[in-house]
Amino acid sequence: MSLEIFYTPEAKETLQVVYWFIMEKFGKRSADKFVAKAEKTIKLISKHPFMFKASSLGENVRVGFITKQTSLFSW
Repeated sequence: MSLEIFYTPEAKETLQVVYWFIMEKFGKRSADKFVAKAEKTIKLISKHPFMFKASSLGENVRVGFITKQTSLFSW
């Protein structure tokens, strides 16, 4: 049984901002790929809510990566 997925308005806005940032820097294909990975990870979490390690913020807050590309940003 999976947990229900819902997005807060802030979460939707954050996802859109990240999408547009990636699209401007790397193109539509990369942005679409990011969203697909994000959705896949979120669906996986709904089925296995404890798959990522607990955060220092609390036992019910988990930390996980959607994609792990450390060289993505060069500041």
